[in-house]
Amino acid sequence: MKKTDKRHTGNENMNRSRQQQHRPGGGQRVRVLATGELGTVTDRVLMPGRDGRARPYVQVRLDSRPGLDRWFWAGQLGGTTERCRATFEAEDGQALTLEVTMDHDKDKGNLALKITGRPENIKEHRGLHAVLAAKLVEAVVARHGQGEA
Repeated sequence: MKKTDKRHTGNENMNRSRQQQHRPGGGQRVRVLATGELGTVTDRVLMPGRDGRARPYVQVRLDSRPGLDRWFWAGQLGGTTERCRATFEAEDGQALTLEVTMDHDKDKGNLALKITGRPENIKEHRGLHAVLAAKLVEAVVARHGQGEA
């Protein structure tokens, strides 16, 4: 058998570096944080940021304009699922926590509401914190029902 020469000419390192910098998008669904628009990642590259460090730069095909691909810094994009948590705590230590999750990728936004409390039996809660939590739930449900959420 013939022994092959394992010396590197430098081109291999340059090609390897380019492969690390360019990563195909893979069709990941994302949301533009500034506008709330949804889209699909079509390409990713590493670009130097203002500080000179390499940052991911992502090409997105927006659902609202499928013929136009736009580029965003990765920090300008988020997942299609958005979460929010609000806790109402009374002076006596009782607390109600509302967790709202919205999946923007679903039809008209799929809204999930989870309510937890301290004590765990939510029906035992009385007072201003319970009234405020109930009003918030009513407002979220009413707004989501109108298609504005």
